[in-house]
Amino acid sequence: DLLKSGLWYTLQELAAQAGGSEAGVSARCRDLRKRAFGGHVIERRRRGAPAAGLWEYKMVIKTNIQKQTLFG
Repeated sequence: DLLKSGLWYTLQELAAQAGGSEAGVSARCRDLRKRAFGGHVIERRRRGAPAAGLWEYKMVIKTNIQKQTLFG
């Protein structure tokens, strides 16, 4: 539900708000990309200095029209 907001979150922020671990949150983000879980686009970008290796994520929710086009 947090990702439905369209805001950018780090794994740490998602884990803190939703509960669980960063590894668990990362796995659920990967699941959201799967057709069985909606086939959503999970975008990522770097936050801060590239050397820090900090990524943030947001979900692009696909509409029914987009799903029909992509998955027939």
